[in-house]
Amino acid sequence: MKKSFYWLLSGLALIVINLATAPIALFSLFGTVSGTSIFSVDYLIAFAIMCIPNIVTISLFVSAKKQHANAFFIGLGLSVMEAIALVTLVFNIELIIPCVIIVALCAMGGLALIVKLTFVSSTKLVN
Repeated sequence: MKKSFYWLLSGLALIVINLATAPIALFSLFGTVSGTSIFSVDYLIAFAIMCIPNIVTISLFVSAKKQHANAFFIGLGLSVMEAIALVTLVFNIELIIPCVIIVALCAMGGLALIVKLTFVSSTKLVN
C-alpha cells in the first residue's frame, strides 16, 4: 500500500480519537475551583484522559513510518474499537465501566505494538 494511505488513516484516527476525548477531559475539569493551579490533580487527570487514548495513534504513526502492514492494521482495528468506545462514552455515560475497560485494553495493545515495532522487530514486511 502507499505510504500516503497509511498517513491519511493515521491522521484520521488521531482526529477522531481526540474529538472524542476532548469533551471527556473537559467534563473532568467541571468541578475544578477557579484559580486552581495548573499543576493540580484535576489537570493531571484531564491530561491523562487526553494522552492515554493517543497511545494507539502513536503506534499507527510508528507502524506507518516503518511500513509494517500487519502492525498497522492491528493498530487500526484497535483505534476503531477505541473510537467507538469513546464516542459511546460521550453519548451514554451509563456505560462508563465497559468503555473505560475497552479504552484501557486498546491502549495496552497500542503500547505492546510500539514496543514490538521499536525494540523487537526491525524487519520491513511491505516494500
